[in-house]
Amino acid sequence: MSRDKTNIVGERITTVRTHFGLTKKRFAEKLDVSDTYISFLESGKREKISDQFAHSVAYRFGINPVWLLRGEGKMFLRRATGAEDSTSTTEIIHIPLYNVEASAGAGEIPIDESVREYIPLKISWLKAELRAGISGVIAVPVSGDSMKPTMADGDLVLIEKTSEIRDDAIYVFRRGDHVYVKRLQALPGGSFEVISDNAMYKPYTVDPAQFPEYSVIGRVIWHGRNL
Repeated sequence: MSRDKTNIVGERITTVRTHFGLTKKRFAEKLDVSDTYISFLESGKREKISDQFAHSVAYRFGINPVWLLRGEGKMFLRRATGAEDSTSTTEIIHIPLYNVEASAGAGEIPIDESVREYIPLKISWLKAELRAGISGVIAVPVSGDSMKPTMADGDLVLIEKTSEIRDDAIYVFRRGDHVYVKRLQALPGGSFEVISDNAMYKPYTVDPAQFPEYSVIGRVIWHGRNL
């Protein structure tokens, strides 16, 4: 008799939950869903999960979303830190690194928003050092030289998602089909100035009539580079 494959996704959800020693209630709380939803998945009453839910599991537990959705590849994106290790897995969050380069130049980098990989970071570091929450943080690489000497081509930035512009802060924003990293400064009347740290690039002003073309993705809270 062939094996019933209708609840394979539910079995993988159970595998993830039990690996971390979590009850359905605690597992649901960490993913901001109801424990009824988890019960339905594990029992087969609900047979499919969304890409968004798969990425939430990956984000919080370091699980390969392709494995979770289709059973392909390894279960973990990177080696998971088990409960027996010095750093509990519940103290780690996995930040998605997107295949979109934030241009610190002319901005001619088209958007490809698929997730390249997930970067494991300590929650305590995010909260204490960056004063950031554990949700809404993403990573993107930098391209170009307009933000030199602050940032260089190939740097990595962590972004806390927000649409609010504060004075003298660096943001990643979208204009049309391109993504930029620049310093944004709010101006009277609702407009804002786009400033490059490299003096070779002149600042320019964006007025409210142009806002439909622009959208702020988030504020840069950290950047680093390979030496």
